[in-house]
Amino acid sequence: MSIGIFWKIKHQIHGGKTPLHEAEETLSNLLDSPLNHSDYWDDQLAKSLGFFSDPDTGYPVVEYYEFPRGRVIYSITLNKFYIYMDKQLFNNADKKLIRQFFDIGNEQKVTWKSDNHYRIKMELKEI
Repeated sequence: MSIGIFWKIKHQIHGGKTPLHEAEETLSNLLDSPLNHSDYWDDQLAKSLGFFSDPDTGYPVVEYYEFPRGRVIYSITLNKFYIYMDKQLFNNADKKLIRQFFDIGNEQKVTWKSDNHYRIKMELKEI
């Protein structure tokens, strides 16, 4: 099982995972990943997905906030995962993909939450 950050792009979940035993404990007995969407996108994911960098700036031509995304954290006290994500991902198929990506079994407790921080302004972008 792991926590971390994710995007849904091309009908798949992509992102960065941190195993629970390597996670950082924050306030309120929560385990969180040190990964952040902006840096992970610029440093790893955009290039691996073929969103090549602008030759003048060195930044990807597609930004990290243009796709539905989210974050998985874990409550030590409650023994459950909290998954914050864009509202567009609130369907059974996407929830299953997210659980599979982070190795969160169906027996594990999960609370799914929307968060304006992860909201994109357009409908699901498909490239």
